[in-house]
Amino acid sequence: MICLNCKKQIPDDSTHCPHCGTEVFHKIQLAREIGFRRYQRWIFYGLFILVFLGMIGIVVKVYSINTKLLSEITNIQTSVSQKEAELTKAKNDLAILKKTEADLNSANIKVSDDLKAQIKVAEDAVAEKTVLQNQYDQSRAQLAAFNSNLKNLAKVATDIATVDLNKIPLADIVYSGPDIDSDGLPDALEGALNTNASSTDSDGDGYGDRAEIIGGFDPLVFGGRLPTDNAFANAQKGRIFKQYSGYLWYVGSDAKRYFLGKTE
Repeated sequence: MICLNCKKQIPDDSTHCPHCGTEVFHKIQLAREIGFRRYQRWIFYGLFILVFLGMIGIVVKVYSINTKLLSEITNIQTSVSQKEAELTKAKNDLAILKKTEADLNSANIKVSDDLKAQIKVAEDAVAEKTVLQNQYDQSRAQLAAFNSNLKNLAKVATDIATVDLNKIPLADIVYSGPDIDSDGLPDALEGALNTNASSTDSDGDGYGDRAEIIGGFDPLVFGGRLPTDNAFANAQKGRIFKQYSGYLWYVGSDAKRYFLGKTE
């Protein structure tokens, strides 16, 4: 039993507390002690329940935390997987961009080289144009002087009919000037000879105009010959003749006529 006064343990058959000397009433003491022990038991049960509920709460909280952590870990793993995929894509994109950059650099070098080549061509063209312009200017000056000389020659030239002019053989030389049909007879000369400047064979006999005239054949008549007169030609050496429409001719020491040009 327990002493109700000093709360110390005493023997069950004690009449007085050996510690404080208080008288012990067994019925009262037993009833109180039974009630106290019941009270202690309920307190113990309550504490046990509280501890149990606390443990359950801790377990639930730990489970909740673990569940949350697992969810976060799953989300993190998913995010990591996405980031790895994005990183892989970024690496691939970077490789493509680097290749594109290399291609662009190569293209830029090619464009630069092409541009330099084009600039060189343009510079050469400008230089060539300058040379051609100078040559053109010189040619115009020479042409003006030549035309002036032709006009002076025309003043001392003797008029001659085409029929008489054809008696004098044409000199076999290379004549200069525009030649549309490329038959060796410049267009101006073909105008004086009355041949077709757009055809190499005016009479269509299969022989070129130049070959026929040099050979003494008439380029305007199929199979015809020119009325060449050597005696007449020799008598005209050193003379300048003016044909119709202003065509000028010179008869050389070889008794052949040389085309000088047109004054009108």
